[in-house]
Amino acid sequence: MEILKSIIYGLGKAEAKIIGEPNVFSKLAYEEAGRWWLEKMGAHGLLRKEFSDPMKAFQEYINLMEGAGFFQKDDITVEKAGENIIIITGGMKCPFRDACERLAKEGFPEHGCPMIGPFIRILKDMGLSVGYTVQTNVGNPCKIKVEYT
Repeated sequence: MEILKSIIYGLGKAEAKIIGEPNVFSKLAYEEAGRWWLEKMGAHGLLRKEFSDPMKAFQEYINLMEGAGFFQKDDITVEKAGENIIIITGGMKCPFRDACERLAKEGFPEHGCPMIGPFIRILKDMGLSVGYTVQTNVGNPCKIKVEYT
């Protein structure tokens, strides 16, 4: 797990040095990694149900990620904050938290997220146009705002 944390941190840090912020390239990288994971998860006994409602798709995604040992339902809250906006709060128990907090300590609280990338991929596969932000503050839950049309 430490090597994955170091890769996540390294990707964000390298992107920050090249582009000036760690959230453009890494978001796309995590979405593409999410596509791979979604395609391969059946081999691990995880079967994804298809939904047309983003909130239902998120709940199913959390179930899948919990089944894979990545999320804990009690660590995440989600709310609909408008017709096409979802606010996700949590991640204190995220296995990659150390990498994100280190980026935040170094002045990069907004970054890509390997845990939300697969969900963004799900929304895009549903035919939605999606934008999102991930904000990590040291010692506080992450705030993720997902907007879609």
